[in-house]
Amino acid sequence: MLLAIAKDFARIDDCHVVTCWDSRLGRFPDSRIEAAHVNSPDDEARCFPELAASSDAVLIIAPEFDGILLDRRRQLDELGCRTLGPDCDAIELCGDKLVVALFLTERGIPTVPTREIHSVNGQPDFEFPIVIKPRCGAGSLDTYLIDGEDQLRRVCHVSSQNTNGREMVQQPFIEGTTISISVLIDRKHHRIDLLPIGEQHITDDGQLEYCGGRIPARIDSKPVQRVRDTVRQACERLIGLDGYVGFDLIVPDAGALEPVIIDINPRLTTSYLGYRQLTNENLAARMLGIAGNSEPIRWNDRVVEFRA
Repeated sequence: MLLAIAKDFARIDDCHVVTCWDSRLGRFPDSRIEAAHVNSPDDEARCFPELAASSDAVLIIAPEFDGILLDRRRQLDELGCRTLGPDCDAIELCGDKLVVALFLTERGIPTVPTREIHSVNGQPDFEFPIVIKPRCGAGSLDTYLIDGEDQLRRVCHVSSQNTNGREMVQQPFIEGTTISISVLIDRKHHRIDLLPIGEQHITDDGQLEYCGGRIPARIDSKPVQRVRDTVRQACERLIGLDGYVGFDLIVPDAGALEPVIIDINPRLTTSYLGYRQLTNENLAARMLGIAGNSEPIRWNDRVVEFRA
């Protein structure tokens, strides 16, 4: 994902790209991009604001958990940097699965019901099977499908150790097709570009691990329009979203049920690997706001699959 977006920025005329790069990975694989080699997390944390302060625009690729993405965005605001992405309020809201579910519900936008897990010995708020996950998580890490109380207690106990005490939430399991759709939002020009809907490849071993995807998704035309309407409504209501944003949804097998939003990812997502192959346009240039982007993005009529 980092290499893909860095290459696309480097294709833009007069655009010089620089990124931090873990020295254990050797040389950066593209000579057009300046790689600032770092040797440790502390080294990277010192390098990041130095590079940002000398740049015209900054794109943060970071997970929501432990406040990492939010902290980086706050750093950029303090430095007065132009950031290609959502503001702090939107990142904070979207990074909390409990809060964002309440936000969407209060505005009549379909989402999966979400509750706290108060105790590893407590009763679930929904009928089994249920899904439990970190309240502030990313990348489907520590996400489980739970069939009964014994498994719930066991997984919660293990998760409390693996997630450094992060709070967990519970959701009802919804049978259906797991999909994602990314959006390019230009608040300055009041523009919302919805990208094609993709399938998500999720393991069925009880751990619900994300393995990549396929674009476009194999779903009927009627759910496609409902998904697009739901995501557009969420983008219009959550005014701090900007730049590239990814939405995860489920299209329920029960046809009468509306598609529901599972997560809003206020950052670049793995799906970018697929989208960049489906158009001749440089999506990074559109994100930077320097392409002639008054026309809709033209998508190629083909199928792309990608791994996480």
